[in-house]
Amino acid sequence: MLISIIIFIGATAVVTTFVVGRNNRNTRNARILRIIAQALTVATDFYFIYSWIWSIKRAEFWLVLGVPLAAAALPSLGSSNVLLWVAAVIITGWAFILGLGGGLYMLPAGLCMLAAAVIQPWASARDRK
Repeated sequence: MLISIIIFIGATAVVTTFVVGRNNRNTRNARILRIIAQALTVATDFYFIYSWIWSIKRAEFWLVLGVPLAAAALPSLGSSNVLLWVAAVIITGWAFILGLGGGLYMLPAGLCMLAAAVIQPWASARDRK
């Protein structure tokens, strides 16, 4: 049930971004999507903790859950658009790696992060001063 809600929220956020935010590339929309992606990552990890707590070994547990959480925290370290793209690629790639065996549970978070990276405007040299 929880995973269905996570997938629905992620899909809704991505569709809304491409329909509404297509012509409105601004930092506010990207920040909202980034926060949604971070919340979806945490919610998915809580789902994994709840359902997998007794079935996998300790190292696998931290590898499966730690990589997406660390990647979701990357954009919070700075306002660089590069960090946002790196996080989006890591989370989406990790979703496909997990999809080979466990399922595409991280895909909504990865798509939200990708959508945030797409609509985030690049800062020009004049804006950085």
